Amino acid sequence: MSAAKILVVDDTPSNVKLLADVLGAKGYAVVTAASGPDALEVVERERPDLVLLDVMMPGMSGYDVCRKLRANPVTTMLPVVMITALDPGQERVKGIEAGADDFLTKPINQPELLARVRSLLRIKALHDQLTDLNRSLEHRVQEQVTQLERLGRERFVAELDQRLPAPLERLPLTEDHPLRPVNPYAKNKLVIEHILADCVVADAGFHYAALRYFNPIGAHRSGRIGEDPRGVPNNLLPYVAQVAVGRRPSLRVWGRDYATPDGTGVRDYLHVMDLAEGHVAALRFLERDARSITANLGTGRGYSVLEVVRAFERASAKSIPLEFHPRRAGDVAECYADARRAEQELGWRARLTLDEMCADAWRWQSQNPQGYPG
Repeated sequence: MSAAKILVVDDTPSNVKLLADVLGAKGYAVVTAASGPDALEVVERERPDLVLLDVMMPGMSGYDVCRKLRANPVTTMLPVVMITALDPGQERVKGIEAGADDFLTKPINQPELLARVRSLLRIKALHDQLTDLNRSLEHRVQEQVTQLERLGRERFVAELDQRLPAPLERLPLTEDHPLRPVNPYAKNKLVIEHILADCVVADAGFHYAALRYFNPIGAHRSGRIGEDPRGVPNNLLPYVAQVAVGRRPSLRVWGRDYATPDGTGVRDYLHVMDLAEGHVAALRFLERDARSITANLGTGRGYSVLEVVRAFERASAKSIPLEFHPRRAGDVAECYADARRAEQELGWRARLTLDEMCADAWRWQSQNPQGYPG
């Protein structure tokens, strides 16, 4: 990860050097400007992550620079810290009115400077992450809309893995449980469901199947097709598999004090081959019944983290070292779906067990210890 870039703006060279030295010693990349107009040019050219802005500069004050930054949609969320040698009480009000995020007084207290820089950079990083996720949401929704526009037939299957927040109202989750997406990725799934429902209203001959599921795991029984996440796996089973094959030292378990039989979180896991069969069943339903349906796909029960680990140990004959950590904010104790509608309407039921999910995942991982080539 590249170092955060900080723009230091001051018309006094000694002040610029002091701040640049302090920040540079902490690993930040520093760019500088000696006036307000120069600062605006540097912001446009360098795209800094934070601006340290002197208040009193000839020609264009720091307040004027801050107002221009806030007026520009590209820099409206860029963190700005105003720096002044004047009365901090009066200047703070002016700075806030101009759009500054924070205020420092001269002479600069270095620990205070670094603490405020770290805090604002964390906030910017979160904002950038949400911006990227929202951009991804727009892209994913547009992809789905494009698929709908390209369809030359009147049947559509949407796979909609679910992300629901705490508190859950009931378990197992049925299709009529309130949907409250907790991040842009999940929101895009709900938006797609709404788009599909609108398509039905606009065209009575259009039908769709929305398949909701949680954690597809496993691999093709041949061991030739499996899950190969790039970077650190975000899901439990590929992480466990990489520990078993020696690519990672241990599995981090978040929380061991939940109100579950072994204290670890319980989730809904489904063999990817059962999931594929669910899609085939949905297409057959659309051909046969010519009406839309929303259905959960799952085994109808949840498995704890430790149950999954033990099953994988049986499949691989490997010991999985564990590191226990406190709960993560927002995680729920249990979350699994009621799949009876899929059985009743689609004629589909999950057939493969947790042991089979783990055995097939291990077969692929052991045959491809480093993942797919390239």
